[in-house]
Amino acid sequence: MFNNIVKIESLMIRVKPFPKYLSLPLQIFTMRYSIILLFASVLVFSCSGLQEDPAVTAAELSRHLGILASDSLKGRYPGTEEDGIAAEYIAREFRKAGLEWITDDGLQPFEVITDLEKGTENYFRTGTREGILDEDFAPFPFSGNIALDAEVVFAGYGLEINDEQITWNDYAEIDIRGKWAMVLMGNPEIDSTNSPFHAYSNERDKAMLALDKGAAGILFVAGPVFDQEDRLTGLDRSEGKVTIPAIQINRSMADYILQGSSYTIADLESRIIREARPFSLTPPCGKKLSKPTYTLPNFPSLGGWTQ
Repeated sequence: MFNNIVKIESLMIRVKPFPKYLSLPLQIFTMRYSIILLFASVLVFSCSGLQEDPAVTAAELSRHLGILASDSLKGRYPGTEEDGIAAEYIAREFRKAGLEWITDDGLQPFEVITDLEKGTENYFRTGTREGILDEDFAPFPFSGNIALDAEVVFAGYGLEINDEQITWNDYAEIDIRGKWAMVLMGNPEIDSTNSPFHAYSNERDKAMLALDKGAAGILFVAGPVFDQEDRLTGLDRSEGKVTIPAIQINRSMADYILQGSSYTIADLESRIIREARPFSLTPPCGKKLSKPTYTLPNFPSLGGWTQ
């Protein structure tokens, strides 16, 4: 018997509130910004329509750009006080130019995530083994907040490429609908600095592809060629969320899931790199699958892997 059923409950990435702004349900925070693109060009066109002063001088544009690009605004990162100052400045200048607002103050509210922190109830278990957050598993910042209990299919590097330089499809021989897709991080030419594979190796892109293929969740694991130290991901980057859970597990946890297949993650990574072709593993067919958004506590044990 082996353990290839993975259960995760209360996968939660909490959004850290930014001071001075009103929080909304689901821990998403509302901030006020002006959605203004190419400010200088907009200012030129808007000012040119004013009868009292149609001319726009280089000095005027230089003053606006100098303020908005000043070091004191620190790049105007979304959600910061400096970004709010820039938005208010632009609104004030448009108001001086005589523009009529479609809102009361010319600013349009929208939702933005300013910071992330892991929820205290993150839970990951497979078989009798329970994972420890930040030791055995960690959610990606783009992960969906979903409880999922489903079987696992190993899907190589999780790539589907068909262009002039590469033809590669890790999903050609497997069905991952309603299942966890376990994929290697990186690509089969990770040591090549100019490999065309690099353009397709982003984890979020792989998660979106798995979602398109019908996967209910995606498990990333770093082989020793990709990262000998097997470090887990953090939340230090901001990316748009996907609707399925996206988790990185360490090699020990992945090897535990692969028990009964005669392979370890190191074996699988080595084989794919050596043979330079896709390779996947799937549990026997004909077994009942858990639904993507529900937990089925009495899922039957499966007897082996096929390749």
